[in-house]
Amino acid sequence: MESTPGTRKVLVAVDDSEASTRVAEFVNRFFGGLDVEIIAINVGPVARAAVPYGTAFPGLELGGGLVGPPTMVGSEGATASRLQDSEDIIDRSPLHEDERVVEVGDPVEVIERAAEELDVDLVVVGTKHKGLLDRLLSGSVAAALVRSSPRPVLVVH
Repeated sequence: MESTPGTRKVLVAVDDSEASTRVAEFVNRFFGGLDVEIIAINVGPVARAAVPYGTAFPGLELGGGLVGPPTMVGSEGATASRLQDSEDIIDRSPLHEDERVVEVGDPVEVIERAAEELDVDLVVVGTKHKGLLDRLLSGSVAAALVRSSPRPVLVVH
């Protein structure tokens, strides 16, 4: 859908969680029938460095042997696969989107960059009901966006 002057743009973060389904249903109900362009975004995980079990740092000497530098677990094929997974996640979402963005990277950075590049008026994200330990260990994309995004962020519970 091509935006017309005055059309508002809403960027909606989509993943395969129950919280994301609630977000999609909310956005469909709240913005359905309005002059709003809905843009779905899914951010696939980046390839992580593989470090052998028991090592704290690459090159650390353990048991008389030197453990070499970490090797990357990703490749162009892996990135293409992650992008396809992101497309599939949006396909399964009940969100009625006009456009979609799929990327691999840090979710907060990618969502903020997409929001700026697409000049969206609002970013909508869901929140999972994580416990304190989960929030401390894995962080929260929603909380990070609320703290750092220059665009308004709506968090749907």
